[in-house]
Amino acid sequence: MILVTNLVVMCFHSEHKNNKSTKQWYQRRVRGIQIDLDTMQYQPVLYVNDYWELSSDLIAVNETVEVLPLSITYAPISVFYFQIYEAQKMQKQWNNMFGAVEQTDEENDIVKRTMLETNPYILGVTIVVSIIHTIFEFLAFKNDIQFWKSRK
Repeated sequence: MILVTNLVVMCFHSEHKNNKSTKQWYQRRVRGIQIDLDTMQYQPVLYVNDYWELSSDLIAVNETVEVLPLSITYAPISVFYFQIYEAQKMQKQWNNMFGAVEQTDEENDIVKRTMLETNPYILGVTIVVSIIHTIFEFLAFKNDIQFWKSRK
């Protein structure tokens, strides 16, 4: 079993400490983290990150299991990534609230495994090519409509 814990780290620039708009931004945007806006100090958040756990990596615990491997990883994480992970967790709750069709754990694992095992450059190129293909497909459809309208 792998247990990943992250310490949420925020960097405050000295020129922003006394800026009123910066303090208001932190009051609105950074929820769940206690920030003293006068000194710009905060209580650190220890976040147990289970986002990258795959169903295939889980071990069934029963009376036949005598020893479980445990690996604990401790690393800092930025507020941006902390908020991304929390938003992903909240997605399931929102889907249940609004009755939307949610992805199964198997489908989530496929997406996570793809992100873990594929070269980031290949993923980036694939996304760019897909966007360009979508744009060209839209333009071709638009031209088809114009052609058939002008034919009348």
